[in-house]
Amino acid sequence: MKFLYIIAFLLVTFSGCAQKNAFERFHITQSQELTEENIQSLKITNPKMDVVGVITAVYLNKVKPEVYKKYEYFYIYLYDKKKNEKARFSLNDEPAFISEEIPARNEFTHLTSFESKWNNYYFVKFKKQKGTLHLKVSLGKNSSTFLFKQDQ
Repeated sequence: MKFLYIIAFLLVTFSGCAQKNAFERFHITQSQELTEENIQSLKITNPKMDVVGVITAVYLNKVKPEVYKKYEYFYIYLYDKKKNEKARFSLNDEPAFISEEIPARNEFTHLTSFESKWNNYYFVKFKKQKGTLHLKVSLGKNSSTFLFKQDQ
């Protein structure tokens, strides 16, 4: 009989949580939730393994597929310690055909809830690709590569 009460108590306790997810407590929008699923951050290091920058990339095709579908689109922000290196972007070893530096407060700021004056922000566009996307971001001689999976 005690076993039945314990089982009933556990069922009542945990059934109240069944319809909730982690994002509900943060009061974020659907597009912000999709951003969290499609954002990656990496450090850029030099050959001595010193950090020279930090890069964050959002794959916009999965965040807003109704808007970003003809090409491959990324929202990228980066911190460059030297502040004088030019950022270069390539996707699957092909350079971006649009790489536009944008202000800290831009149309994508609400997706990440992050803006700072010490970062550089970019809207980057590549031709459409298939399969796994290898986004390479280079600062001077140093670079990092992100992997994004596409829906097949």
